[in-house]
Amino acid sequence: MVDAPLERVWALHTDIDAWADWNTDVDQARLDGPLLPGNSFYWKTHGMDITSTIREVVPGQRLV
Repeated sequence: MVDAPLERVWALHTDIDAWADWNTDVDQARLDGPLLPGNSFYWKTHGMDITSTIREVVPGQRLV
């Protein structure tokens, strides 16, 4: 459980470009375009380069 308002958690979770600022397991992260289904983001963790594609965004609830 996270002791923070939902709005703050959602803002941190969806600001992909800033993931490395607060998540020590993420070395780099970059969203390619707006946070919309079909767009991709690229991130690096533990030496792995990962490309993820956004499938669904339900503001304040879910990012798939």
